[in-house]
Amino acid sequence: SFAWLESHQPPIPKKRVLCHGDLNPTNLLVENNRVTGVLDWSGLSFGHPAREIGVVRAGLRTIPLLGPMGSWMGGRIADSLTRHYTARRPLDEAAARHFEAWILLDLACNYRDTLNGIREDRGPWDNPRGQRHCARYFEAITGVPLPVG
Repeated sequence: SFAWLESHQPPIPKKRVLCHGDLNPTNLLVENNRVTGVLDWSGLSFGHPAREIGVVRAGLRTIPLLGPMGSWMGGRIADSLTRHYTARRPLDEAAARHFEAWILLDLACNYRDTLNGIREDRGPWDNPRGQRHCARYFEAITGVPLPVG
């Protein structure tokens, strides 16, 4: 898993962009179907232009809240997000895939920390079903199995 990330590390971009770090529906204020604000900037950093889109897509495609229907809806939203993003600016798809894999591996490490009593806050991926979603998607985008549990 780590070897795949290392061998697929995107080049350092000439221009870094502002990355929220935890952009998801719970951190968005919406009015009349328009985003009017973004909350929780605690993960703020400057990074690769594909990082935020990769992290958001991975979260949408693997969120285990609604079972298979949730993953299907999340996938549709991720596809729509990608279309809207690429209509406005180019996307390095290989870099976005790298950041998707990176966050999935991070979620797997967080889960192990939770199981070992190192981490107390639990998210939607901190359970066997959430980890299976992550492992399936990680293998789908990398070709590398991600051990679960």
